[in-house]
Amino acid sequence: MTDKSSNIYIGSMSGTSMDGIDVCAISMNNTIPRLIAFDSYAYPKKLSTQLFELVKEPIMHLDSFGKINYQIGQAFAIAIKQFIKKHRIPLKKIKGVGLSGQTVWHSPRGHTPFSLQLGAPHPISRAISAPIVFDFRNSHIQAGGEGAPLLPPFHAKMYAFKQKSIVLNIGGISNYTLVSGASFFGSDIGPGNALLDSYCKEILKKPFDRNGKLASKGKTKTSLVEKMLQNRELNKRHPFSTGKEVFNLKFLPKQIFNLSHEDALATITEVTALSISNALNNHKMYKNIYVCGGGVLNRHLMKRLTELCHQEVYSSEVIGIHPQAIESMGFAWMTYMRLAKKKILIQQTKNKALLGSVLEAK
Repeated sequence: MTDKSSNIYIGSMSGTSMDGIDVCAISMNNTIPRLIAFDSYAYPKKLSTQLFELVKEPIMHLDSFGKINYQIGQAFAIAIKQFIKKHRIPLKKIKGVGLSGQTVWHSPRGHTPFSLQLGAPHPISRAISAPIVFDFRNSHIQAGGEGAPLLPPFHAKMYAFKQKSIVLNIGGISNYTLVSGASFFGSDIGPGNALLDSYCKEILKKPFDRNGKLASKGKTKTSLVEKMLQNRELNKRHPFSTGKEVFNLKFLPKQIFNLSHEDALATITEVTALSISNALNNHKMYKNIYVCGGGVLNRHLMKRLTELCHQEVYSSEVIGIHPQAIESMGFAWMTYMRLAKKKILIQQTKNKALLGSVLEAK
């Protein structure tokens, strides 16, 4: 464990899978972040249901919007307080808290580009006397990016492979970073867990297909896989960003609901695996693929990726990086960078910019 006498930065986030709040603490004695601790905390059940319904049907009265925005901020504040208490993090050593929030709409292109994250920073500020850095995605858009993926510069900092390798993140949405030394290239790909989880929640009334067990028993419907892979969102030039506005239950062809649950999940898994492998196979001469995010727990998906990429696909754990902590670590690092007034490279523009807004501690 890293020495807690160091300057400490807290990272907190909830991904597009909306399965809870991740919190980590890192030390920044030098430019390389070191993980002190990591934990995940479930959303309150009622709040989780509200979030799922909001993403499913994104229309809400302003009063309700204000309330859920504050409630999510409160949920983050409670999770962060529990985390600090559990791991005995010295409050005086906490120099900043990064709040990614909960993305509920992502629209980075067009005349009015924006990305919407719920989670008011004020409850966290009241709970912890440290600066809160938030709204990373809109500052990325303002600087010429698309607000996602945000972590390729962090992946390059953390991994810095001597041989060109892939960092693959499978959350609700999948994205990757091609890292070679200090240089990098990153992009969203398409569905990660999003389609699988939507089917499980809506049709099976369960949160997910644990370990991909049901999918592993099914047979793939090739005609439906081919149909879904023709979607233009899966054929965009990289880099780009996408979200659950596209990859939700409405994305699935109606015929898929006539299949057995096992066959439907096998078919959806195949679309997910092929969209990822197609994107990665466009890059030649990389050495390894390291996977982080919740998708690393889906054994059937990992097996198909290994087969389709024609090489072993490893959890980032094999190189000593917690596969589910990496995103929250990224937001902790971006918090350090923002408070130190250090600019981050915006890949699409080749320029550097400060990312995030700051709510100063009282």
